[in-house]
Amino acid sequence: MKKIILLLTISITFIGCDLMFDQVQEGAVCGKDLYYGDFPEMDTFEDVADYVSCHIQYRKDGITTPVAGPRESLTRGYGDCDEFSIAFMNVAYYTLCVKFEFVSLFIDSDYTGNRSIGTGGMVNHALVRLNGVVYSAYNGMVCPELEAAYYYSFDEVFK
Repeated sequence: MKKIILLLTISITFIGCDLMFDQVQEGAVCGKDLYYGDFPEMDTFEDVADYVSCHIQYRKDGITTPVAGPRESLTRGYGDCDEFSIAFMNVAYYTLCVKFEFVSLFIDSDYTGNRSIGTGGMVNHALVRLNGVVYSAYNGMVCPELEAAYYYSFDEVFK
């Protein structure tokens, strides 16, 4: 009986962490303002990634640091993968008329393989997705098939 109670307690704890983290992730990523900047004409996802990479320098932030919207990221000139992905989505929308999804996942620290735990859970990286294909916001290239923890539609990310 003690073993059953212990297993039940552990299960409830992990389920609660996933749900709580989803609320934190959603609150950090969703509800951003769209930014209609003076973007040059672009033809490809690589063009969008080049523009974002030229205007945002990668700077890792802390887990409690609020995720900046596209205007703030492009204006201040730095951000991490969350900001890159959100800025990429914003610029692609205005220049290519495409609505990407925001993807959160967990990747090994050396990026040699995916260790996603599936839906829910902890994440340490952000990418973008269109029609089921995942792209890097850094270079606009297709990423290997990865199992993501969270997906947020364009309309969830931007209000």
